[in-house]
Amino acid sequence: MNSTKKTARLAGLLYVVVSIPGAFSLLYVPSHFVVSGDATATANKIAASEFVFRICIVAELTGFIGFIFVVRALYLLLSGVNKTHASLMLTLMLVSIPISLLNVLNEIAALTLVRGADFLSVLDKPQRDAMAMLFLDLHHYGVVVPQIFWGLWLVPFGILPRSASLWSCCPADLLGSLARSVWDPCIQIGFPATNSRRFTNHRVFRICR
Repeated sequence: MNSTKKTARLAGLLYVVVSIPGAFSLLYVPSHFVVSGDATATANKIAASEFVFRICIVAELTGFIGFIFVVRALYLLLSGVNKTHASLMLTLMLVSIPISLLNVLNEIAALTLVRGADFLSVLDKPQRDAMAMLFLDLHHYGVVVPQIFWGLWLVPFGILPRSASLWSCCPADLLGSLARSVWDPCIQIGFPATNSRRFTNHRVFRICR
């Protein structure tokens, strides 16, 4: 029992610590740097706060890498209840992490374009700004896609503690979170015109973490 409590505390602590840099990067960049519909203003903001933008990139990488250890700790905690469900939880979350890590390349590409390296001299500034905006747009969708898995892993994660009587779990809340985390990405990708606040309405951590 003491070992279980220690594992539970470790998992909870890791969950909180890892969520901080991840939430900061995913919420701060779209709200502070991105000016919807204005590539030049967005590029100027990134250029004026390049160091902060780099910090956001590092924070995003740290958050997703750290979540590998969070899910591992949760697996160790809950595999004794039902190994099949615990393995499913582990798999669904781990699938999303490589997607999220690769997605950071879009921010790096945007920063490279804003800085205007020598090999980009063939492009004028408005062209570089537009391409930087494109990569930030792609980064947004790179967050939307793994959000589906961030919702799906809630199913085994919600069932396991309920089975072990570790805490009460409301099926309606679980299904509601699952529906939102799967439905919202499909709407954003399939019907982008319906999402007028796509850069400033990241609900990633509120919905599925």
